Amino acid sequence: MKTLTTWSVLCLLLCAFQFPARAQDESTAHVTRIQQLFPDASDFYPHGIPPDRVPSNTGFGDQVVRSGNTTLVSLIDFDGCIGRVAIFTRNSDGVWERTGSIDDPDAQPDGRFGASIALDEHAALVTSTQALYVYRRGRSGFTLIQRLRATDTRNFGAGALWHGWAFVPTTDHGERFVRVYFFTPRGLLPLQKLRGNGPSDDGFPGDLAVANGNLIVGAPTDDEGRGAAYLFEQHGLFWIKRQKLIAMNPTPGDHFGNAVGVGSGTIAIGAPDVRIPATGFGCGSNSTPFYSGFVYVFGKARHLWAERQALPAPECVFQYGANVAADGAWIAATMPGEGLEQSTTAVVYHREDGGFVVVGSVGATNLLIPSLDLQSRTLLVGLHDERNLENFDLGEVDVARLDESAP
Repeated sequence: MKTLTTWSVLCLLLCAFQFPARAQDESTAHVTRIQQLFPDASDFYPHGIPPDRVPSNTGFGDQVVRSGNTTLVSLIDFDGCIGRVAIFTRNSDGVWERTGSIDDPDAQPDGRFGASIALDEHAALVTSTQALYVYRRGRSGFTLIQRLRATDTRNFGAGALWHGWAFVPTTDHGERFVRVYFFTPRGLLPLQKLRGNGPSDDGFPGDLAVANGNLIVGAPTDDEGRGAAYLFEQHGLFWIKRQKLIAMNPTPGDHFGNAVGVGSGTIAIGAPDVRIPATGFGCGSNSTPFYSGFVYVFGKARHLWAERQALPAPECVFQYGANVAADGAWIAATMPGEGLEQSTTAVVYHREDGGFVVVGSVGATNLLIPSLDLQSRTLLVGLHDERNLENFDLGEVDVARLDESAP
């Protein structure tokens, strides 16, 4: 514990030296929640309204992804965990409206259709326990064009889509890699396998994020018990491993790389298990004398990326950085649930002259790890365990606008 305490103090002093603390009200940026998305009646009454009118939990908001004016939201608990994906479309007034659903083509009990999803302007990927489903996106909606079947020795994640590229985390007979595909009208065309350079148990591939020709793949552990993230860059038809990103002051078991985000010159990497000594009181039900979590910010200097800032967890929350998102001058980060005195679910940072500073948050009352989508100054926060009714977690998605000037 002495080593962790010493490291934490040094890290905090280093961050304070590099980026002087600034009061939140010095920033003109702000966060405004403008809409909440909820499931429809058909989502929690899949077989009609029963006599007792007791709704089923939906898992709405477990995953949320956006591309342009379309957002997909998973409902992994729909109809006895068969699963469903809700489609929302933003109208000309900027309001998101429910416009349809994508249902499990195989309708398997406990299939958890929508366990992971990806979306871009050409396609959507949706996983279940049975398969990875590939949909072509057109004016009339989403058309299923391909199934990649899961087996006892092979499974897939939806990964990420970007401008016709698909990056699919894959386990095949014990081998773990990212399969790179190119999307065609008939389905995914395999082109390449991406691997890290760590041992087989380093967690690669973990979380994925892609933007502007940069693909970030997390590897939360390595041979020294310290996490990493790998940066791949597009070069024509191939993606080349450019750099291994690590924390400037790593600690064993920090799970650096558990969550990654990238966008417009900013990379954010979560390390939810960095321990920070509590000051003056214990945190949590067992009076644990620490709280945990850092979000590391990387920026590009010439041809390489370097750590610019370490954002510590708000006091007395745990596993901060379990989910992160980045888009240029904005970063959002979450923790799995409420801390001792905190009800914040997504903390939002804006880049000021001295570095990233907190400018707002999006909160809820009852949740686990929320999902995030951040692009074009719009933040979507999926809260699949948000308690909408007194005894039922129907879920929601909060939509927030991020502005760079005060109202």
